[in-house]
Amino acid sequence: MDRSNNSEKTSASNEDQRYITPQLLSVKHLDQFRLSLCFTDGFEKVIDFEEYLRQYSMYKRFLKSENFLNYQIRFGNLIWPGNVLDFHYSTLYNWPISS
Repeated sequence: MDRSNNSEKTSASNEDQRYITPQLLSVKHLDQFRLSLCFTDGFEKVIDFEEYLRQYSMYKRFLKSENFLNYQIRFGNLIWPGNVLDFHYSTLYNWPISS
């Protein structure tokens, strides 16, 4: 048995592994439209959704706190009831940090 062939196959398969974006684990409301997000790899970030919500007329109803605070985590994604507004975990993980 040629062990060098086996190690080459193992190395090749390790190189083929894809990076999987960690899913959303928990969300904490901070204030107004800012949420603190924690992901399954321990990464945490704060996102202020106000500018995004103001950009699109169909999301303006979420500028009311009773609507905005009705978020849920489903399958690692951040969603609001009615499937009107949702964010995939990879979008949130890679959301640009605002200054």
